[in-house]
Amino acid sequence: MGNLFTLDGVIFKTCTKIADIWLLNLMWVITSIPIFTIGASTTAMCYMSMKLAKGTEGYIISGFLKAFKSNFKKSTILYLIMVVVGGIIAGDFYFWSKLNSNLGTIMSVITICLGLFYLMILMYIFAVQARFENSIKDTIKSTIYISLQRFPYTLILVFLFVVVGYFFFNFIIVDFIMVVFGFGLVGFAFGIVYNMAFHKYIDDKKDTEEDNENEFEEDTEEDNEEVMNKVEE
Repeated sequence: MGNLFTLDGVIFKTCTKIADIWLLNLMWVITSIPIFTIGASTTAMCYMSMKLAKGTEGYIISGFLKAFKSNFKKSTILYLIMVVVGGIIAGDFYFWSKLNSNLGTIMSVITICLGLFYLMILMYIFAVQARFENSIKDTIKSTIYISLQRFPYTLILVFLFVVVGYFFFNFIIVDFIMVVFGFGLVGFAFGIVYNMAFHKYIDDKKDTEEDNENEFEEDTEEDNEEVMNKVEE
């Protein structure tokens, strides 16, 4: 029984994990306030969530801020691209759904399919940016490949996203919980799935060395090419 309350005990580790998730939630909420920074803040959350899920997170605040800064430019561009594309798909669906014709029905179904494909990409794009150092073009390309190759994990992510979204938009109490703690908890859950989904593309030895150093470092060009080759296989 005494071991439960030691620094290596279950209770202490659980409390520490909860505190880290709360800090992660707080950092994401604060850095997302300007709206246009949501891409960078989400990338930073993905990075730290994957670390947190493996137990190699180090200092949450400093790690989050370093990832936020390092990925700011590319993540913001990716965020704007996703906003524009999502807006176009939503607009198309609204337009075609208002037409009472066979063409309207067919185009609405096509738009829904495009929307689902868009959602699959959305589930991964910031995590791919967080985990792999690539050009924006290669990040999008890798995201498409991974979302299809690791389809079972994609389904899990989409399911979690839809369920959380449903409760968020339908129950006020859930909104409060999400702002206080929920975004970090969802990020942590996503981090677990991302680690499993990306495991195929990552060299275990290099990944362990990076975790032991506990620093945010960009992959080398050789590492990036190796990952891209694995993704495209």
